[in-house]
Amino acid sequence: MDKYDHPGACTGILITPRAVLTAAHCVSGDVKSVIVVFDLKIGEARKVPVTRTVIHPDYVDEEDKFNVGDIAIVFIAAHQYPTVIIPFDHDVTFTDGQQFVFAGYGRAVSNRSRSTGVLRKASIAASGYDTPREVALKPLMDAWPCDGDSGGPILRKDMSGRYALTGIMNAVSAGPVGECLFQNSFMTPLHSYSDWIASTLASGG
Repeated sequence: MDKYDHPGACTGILITPRAVLTAAHCVSGDVKSVIVVFDLKIGEARKVPVTRTVIHPDYVDEEDKFNVGDIAIVFIAAHQYPTVIIPFDHDVTFTDGQQFVFAGYGRAVSNRSRSTGVLRKASIAASGYDTPREVALKPLMDAWPCDGDSGGPILRKDMSGRYALTGIMNAVSAGPVGECLFQNSFMTPLHSYSDWIASTLASGG
């Protein structure tokens, strides 16, 4: 994307073959262009143009803070790339220590902005603090979301080993020298936005 005249990257997940779920702060404000890339590494190949972007009406674009409604759907043009749609999670519990998997194109090295752009996954846990609009997260081991992971999927694995889409990455905390911090990262739980997601998909792209 090109936002505020600076190129950048966020993560999203397909919820239909032509609709990408991501964070609203990735596509709001002074955004010049957004392109969706189907690849393990962000580059010039496998790009698909965007046809329409819908941001949740509750979202207010304020930097450096958690914002409710930080969710958007990006509709894309028809394409030939294979797609796998992960079902939504129907479990709405987020107890302290409950583990999830997140995926994103965020920094591999916390203080190197140019280390973004390669898809990675890691485990993360709920902190025990949650509201209908946010779930606070805490690290497991030394993996932690960073710039570029915003909008990325957060998945829950059931006892049979199948994944379900629980939420998307919202706020990612950065320190005074641009390093990502092990604090203040949040999930936007999708069960609270299921009606909006359904109506937006019904309206089409």
